[in-house]
Order: sequence, then structure tokens, then C-alpha cells
Amino acid sequence: MKKVFSIGLVSLFLVGCDKTVTKEMLVGDWKCEAIEYKSTWDGNNFGEFTINGTHEISIKFKNKNNSFYVQKQDDNKWREANDFLDEFTNETKTFEGDDSIAKSTKSLRKINDNKFLIIEERENIEKYDKDSFNNRKNKIEVTCNRIK
Repeated sequence: MKKVFSIGLVSLFLVGCDKTVTKEMLVGDWKCEAIEYKSTWDGNNFGEFTINGTHEISIKFKNKNNSFYVQKQDDNKWREANDFLDEFTNETKTFEGDDSIAKSTKSLRKINDNKFLIIEERENIEKYDKDSFNNRKNKIEVTCNRIK
């Protein structure tokens, strides 16, 4: 009997721990803290990330007429954002040009119903050694808390 109860309790806990961010969850007002990081190129590799700056952002989300909208801080316009969640696949996308290769990874994670985390990492590598001083790697972590 204890075993059945334990399995049921664990199952209930796992069902209640959905980490998926939905548009419905995002609806409301949010206060976010963004921490920007950079990594320097040593001629062969990137070093560890160091903090490059921090700032706060306010953002609002709403659903109206079967569409999803976002309003950013200091902007009085609501912008349609139906594909907002599609950006955060946690997959690295690579873009190759004639002179450089760029990589980008974006993820969005639900901490709880009142908090989520966005992480975006970008890397740009020049193909020619003479231009390697332009190599860069940046990361931004944005933690958003619902304003009650």
C-alpha cells in the first residue's frame, strides 16, 4: 500500500511541475532583470564569461481576439507577438556568411507561475585570422517576475 501511495504522490508531483511556458502564463505585467555577459577572444578560444552590465526591463503581455500581444517598457504600442514562444527552441542555429560564422541559442524556462528565465547566447567567429580580433561571444540572462 505504501508503494502505491508513493508512486501516486510522485506522479502527482511530476504532473504539477510543468516547466512549459505558455502564452496564457505570460499574460500580465512583468519586471525583468537582464544581466549581460561577454567573453573575450584570446587568439585561440573564448575565455570565461564576465558581467558586462545589468538593467531592468518592464514588459506586458495580453491576449485579445485570439492574438497574443507584447508591450515593452517606454513603448505605448502593443505589438503582435503570436510567434514569440517559437523563438525559444534551445537549439543552436548557425548562420554562415562569406567572412564569418554566427551561432545563436535561445531558451525560455518557467521557474514557477510567477517567474521565468530567458537565456540567449550568441557567438561570431571570423573565418580569416587577420579578422579574429572581431570574434565575440555574448550571453544575456533575463529573469522576469510577475508584478502583482
